[in-house]
Amino acid sequence: MRKLTTILALLAVVSLGSCKKDYTCECTTTYSDGTKATSSITYNGKKKDVKESCDALSVSTSAGSVSCDIK
Repeated sequence: MRKLTTILALLAVVSLGSCKKDYTCECTTTYSDGTKATSSITYNGKKKDVKESCDALSVSTSAGSVSCDIK
């Protein structure tokens, strides 16, 4: 019985410690003519890792720009 309680307690700690969940990366594309379009991508992971992936999608060129944020 002690082993079962210990195992369940350990599983609870591990499951709470992972902190992986779904985050939405919302991107707004602004074209050089002023028009805008939005899109979103859902990531599952730690917030820090998802933020890095979302930030990597932000770019700016002469044709327009893409700005992404986690929502």
